[in-house]
Amino acid sequence: VLDALDEFGECLDLMELIQEINEWNPGAVSILATSRRYPEIEEEIIELKPVQINIQSSLIDSDIRTYIQTRLQGKGRLRRWCRDETIKSKIQQTLVEGAKGMFRWVACQMDELDRCLTLGSLETTMKSLPDTLDKTYERILLGIDKRYKSQALTALRWLAFAMRPLTIREVAEAVHLFSCEATIGDVGDESRNRLSDPNDILLICSGLITITEELQPDADPIGYFPDISEPDMRIIQLSHFSVKEYVVSDHAKLGPASHYHLVEPSCHTYITHCCVSHLLQYRDIDSL
Repeated sequence: VLDALDEFGECLDLMELIQEINEWNPGAVSILATSRRYPEIEEEIIELKPVQINIQSSLIDSDIRTYIQTRLQGKGRLRRWCRDETIKSKIQQTLVEGAKGMFRWVACQMDELDRCLTLGSLETTMKSLPDTLDKTYERILLGIDKRYKSQALTALRWLAFAMRPLTIREVAEAVHLFSCEATIGDVGDESRNRLSDPNDILLICSGLITITEELQPDADPIGYFPDISEPDMRIIQLSHFSVKEYVVSDHAKLGPASHYHLVEPSCHTYITHCCVSHLLQYRDIDSL
């Protein structure tokens, strides 16, 4: 079973492997794969003579309604609107009609509605919901507090292109040391850029990053992470693969949120500079 094939970074390499396995004994391997319709994937998979099932957005409206209902009845501020059936029904109708089958779009809009404290703000927000996921991410990025734009950009760079999962503590440390453009040997102000709580990075990049899991001791066999039981040792990542797709896209590059546009080679260079700068702080090998 291959879920979200389009979200796998080395998708074409994986497709070649699948074809190779299938050639060992044609017809003996059964594969269930889900994916958005990308031409490059369709071109590769067509050689396997697949049975294609296209899921229409209307078929998952009922699942989206269930998701909305669950969010409205949850522990967040959205629960307040469940007291009025008319308001609750309006929220469900607006989101289902705008979703076009996209759960991620609905999740982002509900995060925005969760910030509404009055009926007036709720109604205004529902009337101005972005109609695409790209416009949704644009709105989220433009909504980041201007005082923390540099910190947000640093976090996005690391989470989009780091070679392994990162903890909250690691990202917060990167934000502290390298919230401005990194130069070799320059690690910035040791006090002015530090977040008072590492978890504040979740507030700065709300809607874009999320906690995925606790870091388990057996995931750190060489003892790389000290104090592995601390709360800020939780793993964080971009909240959805589409976040990375947006920040590297031409839409981001040419739109009003261009400050957050990422170019992969530049980000790898940036991260390399950050790592070297950090290592240069240590006088000898024993202090590493």
